[in-house]
Formats: sequence, C-alpha cells, structure tokens
Amino acid sequence: MILPYVWFALFAMLFYGVVDFTYGHATRQGVTPAAGIWVWMEGTYAWTPPVFLGIAAGVFAFIGLWSFMKSLQIGETSVSTPIYRNSFVITALTPIIFSASR
Repeated sequence: MILPYVWFALFAMLFYGVVDFTYGHATRQGVTPAAGIWVWMEGTYAWTPPVFLGIAAGVFAFIGLWSFMKSLQIGETSVSTPIYRNSFVITALTPIIFSASR
C-alpha cells in the first residue's frame, strides 16, 4: 500500500511536470498564467486556446505546489522531495507523447 504522502508527492510531480509543457505553449503565443485574471477584469480580450493554456499552467502549478507542501506536512521529506524533483521526467515525456500522437 502506498502511503498518502507519497501519493501527494506523485501528484505534485505529475502536475508540476505538465506545467512546463503548458506554460511553454502559452508563452510562445504571448500568454502568461496571469492572462486569465486580466481577461476577466478587462472583459475585452478574446478567449483563445493559448489563454486557456495559460490558465491551465497557473492551476497546475498551484495544484502541484500544494500537493508537494501537503506531502511534506504529513510525510517524510527525504521521500517526498526526490519524487517531486523527478517532475522533469514528466516534462520530457509530455511533448514526446503529444508529438507521437500526431
């Protein structure tokens, strides 16, 4: 059975790994995670797919960092941190998977 803090560390690794992919696509289109707030406040900006990627990057970063902090709170740091730091593997696999599916 996997301990709860390991699950949180795995979620953190997964979400934070996907952040780099979504953030990279959004910024190449000129959008940042704060664009969603700007769009909401202005009401004049067009809702485009890059805007949703920017919003998703912000949400994924929040969930990833929250999960990591939760894993540190309830578990062992020496286990949670190495799992979380392997998020670069997810970052590398995501574009490979998406490019292979085209």
